[in-house]
Order: sequence, then C-alpha cells, then structure tokens
Amino acid sequence: MRAVEANGCEVNASNSAVILAGATLSQQDLARILQELKDEGRGSVAPDGTGFRVNTGACA
Repeated sequence: MRAVEANGCEVNASNSAVILAGATLSQQDLARILQELKDEGRGSVAPDGTGFRVNTGACA
C-alpha cells in the first residue's frame, strides 16, 4: 500500500511499473490485491475509468 500511497493513491498505466517495483509485486499479485481491496470496499475504479483508486490509510 505504501507504494500506491507514494504514487498518488491510484494505480494506472503511467505508474503501475513504479508501484510494482516499489512493492516487489508481480502483475498477478497486484491484480489480486486490487480485486481484494475492491471486494472489501477499500478501493474502486478511478473516476476516469483508467485506473484503480485506493481509499484507505493515507489515501482515505
């Protein structure tokens, strides 16, 4: 989560590589985590539809 927080609380095409590297995750890991966050109500598709917005911790 810190990697997402440090990159504006949103995962999108322009920052996903940085977030993956910072969090040492694979794309599959990130997809699973984002789905879990969505299922738990702790994240959602970004308003512009091109990314995923986290709404917990520093991003709340």
